[in-house]
Amino acid sequence: MAKRAWYVRELKARGVEVVVLDGGNALFPRGWLAPSEREPWLLKARCLVEGHRALGLDVQVVGAYDLAAGVEPLREWAETAGYPFVSGNLVEAETGEPVFAPFLVLDRGGTRIGFLGVTDPRASPKALGERYRVDPAWHAVRRWLPELARRGCDAVLVVGALHPKAFRVMARTVPGVTAYLAGDPRDRLMLPWRVGEAWIVGASQLGKFLTLVSLDPSPGGWRVRHRFVPLRPGFRERVEVRRIVDAYYRRVGLWRWRGREIRDREVDVNAEGLEPVFAGASACGGCHPRHAEAWRGGRHAGALGLLRGADRKNPECLRCHTTGFGTPAGYRPGDEPNPLLAGVQCEACHGPGSLHPAAEIPRGPRDAAEACGECHRGARGKGFHLPGALGRIGCARVGPEPPP
Repeated sequence: MAKRAWYVRELKARGVEVVVLDGGNALFPRGWLAPSEREPWLLKARCLVEGHRALGLDVQVVGAYDLAAGVEPLREWAETAGYPFVSGNLVEAETGEPVFAPFLVLDRGGTRIGFLGVTDPRASPKALGERYRVDPAWHAVRRWLPELARRGCDAVLVVGALHPKAFRVMARTVPGVTAYLAGDPRDRLMLPWRVGEAWIVGASQLGKFLTLVSLDPSPGGWRVRHRFVPLRPGFRERVEVRRIVDAYYRRVGLWRWRGREIRDREVDVNAEGLEPVFAGASACGGCHPRHAEAWRGGRHAGALGLLRGADRKNPECLRCHTTGFGTPAGYRPGDEPNPLLAGVQCEACHGPGSLHPAAEIPRGPRDAAEACGECHRGARGKGFHLPGALGRIGCARVGPEPPP
């Protein structure tokens, strides 16, 4: 994000008329989040909204993945984001009226351009609930094109995180669109091609590229040109946006979530104030699936379930039946549960692992006598025999993960 912000600022400094778009699916990694996943992903989404505001985003199209935490968080962010969220086919189920503005009209370089947002109709029903629905994308294009024409738009761009093939069908059947900008959720880049009078541009590399699209008038209509700018390591960054991102990393502790990194590897992991925190066994399982599977089949994984009644809030019990209890980012009982750290997980023996994937350094277990002895001693350790116990721990019996 900081790299994109620097490049956009440079374009504007050179006098280039720029409209900064996000085609959708920017805030969450998939269409639905389980309750235990919401907290860290909502934290990241708030960071992205703040970063987009600092970047100078002009319009945010609502993608199906952006609805993963429900519609209400988006409505709250839209009130304070400083830029519009748009979707012409995300509507109230009862009235059919759009939840957000269906389009945005901007004047650039003497040209009036209409940006019509469309949401993938395959949005999760769980995310939409009974109050909202997503109509077919072509329905939104047919519905709002007359209004854009009435507002005197010289060009109309339909933008959304849909597969380019979906736009190809629309281009053949719905006249009046200048170009379709397809943020295909797959990891691909596509050269523009023309279908009828409309151009189709597909671009999605999960933040690895910045896609520049330019519109030029020509005798036969509009000509669309494009360029992909690779955001490689070493690319300059805009400082104020970098600070927003770094603040997020420090707060969340460089979470990794089910094998997906919620950070890039270029952050200085030795930055001041950046301390490792507990990431949870689900994060470890992304790179160590065999160990994670063995752990899930053992008694340590269900340690919290052994507690009953008042013991589930007893600090003396929770210290040994959860992971990280008593630390700021560890398990929290009562009104603020953190199910990610329930039970005796990987980091109970290996220590907080949030910085491990970023720094790419080994993270071996602590001394077994020390780690096990913290809980298996005194009355709780009666009959405990360390060598025999280690042989019964499933993840300890699994060898190294095979190379990728």
